[in-house]
Amino acid sequence: MASTPLSHQVMHSLIYTFFKKISFIVRMNSYMHILECCDGCYYTGSTKQLELLLAQHQTGEGANHTEKKLPVQLIYVKKFDRIDTTFYRENKYKAGLG
Repeated sequence: MASTPLSHQVMHSLIYTFFKKISFIVRMNSYMHILECCDGCYYTGSTKQLELLLAQHQTGEGANHTEKKLPVQLIYVKKFDRIDTTFYRENKYKAGLG
């Protein structure tokens, strides 16, 4: 059974809706953060919910790296308006370029 091709207008509408949703996700506020663990080591990460992340790290529910090194202290945070920019900055920092 052959499928009926979508009209140009329907295809345009589907593509517009898809990119509108993606654009909304990418443009959400996000944060790059650095935590100092009780043993003096550091943990760098990214999040969209900074307060929740800090609470999770303090209770041992955060990253494996920090769960046995409590308490942790937030020593740096930078807010970005795009999640892709946040991830880029985090990776640059971890590579020693940031």
